[in-house]
Amino acid sequence: MNTTSTKQPVLWLGAHKTGTTFLQKALDMSQETLERSGWYYKNLDAFRNDYTRPLIYNGEFPSAQPPNPSLNFFFDENIPNLVQHALSRNGLYPDLVKRTKKISDYFNLNSPDLWFGIRDYTGFIPSLYCETLKSTSYRSFSDFYQPDHHRLDWNDVIDRMREVFPKSRIFIYRYEELRGNEAKLLSRVTDIPPEEINLPKSISRLGFSQAAINALELLSKNKKITSSDIVNATKSHPKNKENPSFQPFNDEDKERLREKYMNDVSKINGRGDVNKINLQPCDKNNAK
Repeated sequence: MNTTSTKQPVLWLGAHKTGTTFLQKALDMSQETLERSGWYYKNLDAFRNDYTRPLIYNGEFPSAQPPNPSLNFFFDENIPNLVQHALSRNGLYPDLVKRTKKISDYFNLNSPDLWFGIRDYTGFIPSLYCETLKSTSYRSFSDFYQPDHHRLDWNDVIDRMREVFPKSRIFIYRYEELRGNEAKLLSRVTDIPPEEINLPKSISRLGFSQAAINALELLSKNKKITSSDIVNATKSHPKNKENPSFQPFNDEDKERLREKYMNDVSKINGRGDVNKINLQPCDKNNAK
């Protein structure tokens, strides 16, 4: 493996539920193409086992592997925070600074290019909740998210990234523009032509319909919810056209959250320290 690549390292920090699994799978399927272009990316599961978990949760996991000097493309949305800790009274991804610094110090990343996806809160928050159900003890949505308790602002996340990397270029994309443009986004990151990037046909993920969440909440009144209960609920109430996705917000909630999101986007568009990635057709003025 060539260890003298002159590529500016990429540190892709998330966010959760912004297409990261699909994008990571595409990168994994495009390893040979990436290496021919000077990019060295480690499979997500291997990276988490070798670095993210032992570095961030030292004491609970074996020691980290020695830093691989060839790696120059780092992509793990669990670096800033685990999905169940992404929301807080102190803002989104409250531990981003200390957690990201552990990774950057270990790999001696001084000013990597930072990539991050943002998403409308009306979809982001329910998706976070459903993802949390897969890996943590059951709790109701009302326990997971409280509008008066949790602070939402994507600009706070950017400020935290800037705190760790004052000289880095920061690139922000919007999840709402991603579908069908995944290869285009990865091309923007790597300068590899989109047609040379391999995309997975689909990603099979455990999906949660509104009916499945309703069934779990009802069941929780009589027993402690187990992981088997969660799987059974999704199988008994599959998400489909007749059985829509979980959506806890009413029209008034959604209007308020969308307005908050669009205000965040407007502020991001006005920032001079952020590169906004427009994945819509007319993106020729978006310089990398």
